[in-house]
Amino acid sequence: MKRIALLAVCVAWAWTSTMAGESTVPAEGKKAESAAAKAAPGEDPTAAEVRKKLERKVTFEFVDTPLEEGINFIRSLADVKVVYDPQIAEAAKKATVNLRVTDMTMELALQWILKLADLDYKISDGAIVICMPYERAVAAAPAAAEEDAWKQEIKKKLVRKVSFEFVDTPLGEAIQFLNSLTKANIIIDPKVADKSSKTPITLRVQDMEMELALKWILRLAELKYELRNQAVFITAENKEDQKPQPEAKP
Repeated sequence: MKRIALLAVCVAWAWTSTMAGESTVPAEGKKAESAAAKAAPGEDPTAAEVRKKLERKVTFEFVDTPLEEGINFIRSLADVKVVYDPQIAEAAKKATVNLRVTDMTMELALQWILKLADLDYKISDGAIVICMPYERAVAAAPAAAEEDAWKQEIKKKLVRKVSFEFVDTPLGEAIQFLNSLTKANIIIDPKVADKSSKTPITLRVQDMEMELALKWILRLAELKYELRNQAVFITAENKEDQKPQPEAKP
């Protein structure tokens, strides 16, 4: 059965209101304007207002959730207009999303929801337009120092030492165990989702840093992780990187 598990009381309240046909959004405190709220050069001026609404942080879990419901969830909380490019309207109706995030901005959450469905978005005439993936210039790309800040925050969470023993434990459960300890957003690439649900992990560690434990777990499943968009993104290993390099001839 398709379901949506909401992990924050305020989020659950807002979503319930939406499903009931309401369009109520909890009042937000005054926020300082951030780089993310500024429109990109050449972007519709109304984009700044839309991006500002998407600054709010949310916590939720989607389990086999229809893509449209996931997008409506963001739409209802941000109080923004969402339209679909006719080219992807039918595909969007069939897509489902499995995603769990904790304390993530709605803009990043929207990006992940669409990425997992191989879609993208743009802002036009004050609305979010769901469309096919495309290369776009990001106006307010975070400064190097800001980008390093969120990466360092995740790395700090992965420093914690853990002890555990997995015996034929499904990879997904092993990852969920680490996720519960780190409170970091761990997202699995849809391309390896099937492997994550079926691959058994047998591993015993004692007083090991969580980052190293995560690497071992993923190595046993021929997977790896990368830090992307304020999350730990689990994906397939690049087999080309593992090929031995030819020795240089004198």
